[in-house]
Amino acid sequence: GKFILLSIVTSMTYMSIVSFLAIALDNIGRFLAMLLLVLQLSAAGGVFPILLSSGFFQAVNPLMPMTYSIYGFREAISSGLGAGVYWSSLLILVAIGVVANLMLITAFRIHGNRRFQHESIDA
Repeated sequence: GKFILLSIVTSMTYMSIVSFLAIALDNIGRFLAMLLLVLQLSAAGGVFPILLSSGFFQAVNPLMPMTYSIYGFREAISSGLGAGVYWSSLLILVAIGVVANLMLITAFRIHGNRRFQHESIDA
């Protein structure tokens, strides 16, 4: 159950971040989303231990959403880190998702009047 819950929260969080970047910044946002993905692969500590990485990756590690996904998934699968790690990771991902959704709503309100208007069809 923990694994499925974390999978849903993680996917919703990432989808919110990418949607915000794509809507708010258009092509530049899509490019930034790709950069964020590549940066997370190196800085989250899932592929290579973060303690053996360079100082830059160690500094940005706590800022990456994937860091908390990895901690949560490790706890959900093996139960070796402690239940507190799972719940704190889940809450941080929920908080990031809420902030990303609030920024997405704000972007829709700002850009919506110009880019997403529908014209009514009078019959």
